[in-house]
Amino acid sequence: MNEERLSPAPGRDIAADFLKCVCCVCVIVIHTASLAITRLDIHSFDWYCALFWGSICRFAVPIFFMVTGALLFDPNKEMSIKKIYKSYFLRMLICLFFWSFMYKLYYYVAYVVLYGTYYSTWLSDSLRATFTWEHHFHLYYLQILL
Repeated sequence: MNEERLSPAPGRDIAADFLKCVCCVCVIVIHTASLAITRLDIHSFDWYCALFWGSICRFAVPIFFMVTGALLFDPNKEMSIKKIYKSYFLRMLICLFFWSFMYKLYYYVAYVVLYGTYYSTWLSDSLRATFTWEHHFHLYYLQILL
């Protein structure tokens, strides 16, 4: 049998990739458990389970920040202020504005579908909110990185 070993792409940090994968799973657990904590009967077995799993996974967000910092400011990479602003800052800003607008669009479509009510200023209101930093709270990670 011809066995080929999978090797990472050159320049990839396997430990950082592994940590990011673990953190992604933990963030999903956090979101799932948070919803369960608010919907379950307090002091029930299920409530305690949701509380346990949500608590045990809270390390994920700070680890995301640390891994991002470690990868962004790798001492082996040449990093200048110009490169930070031209490459990283611009990409994160575009990503933040795009996802902020997508949240506004999603909520508008959901509002129309659920209530059947249209309002004519949704586009201008959404654009104003996007470009005046009135973003959905889930986008705080990108705001902090910027």
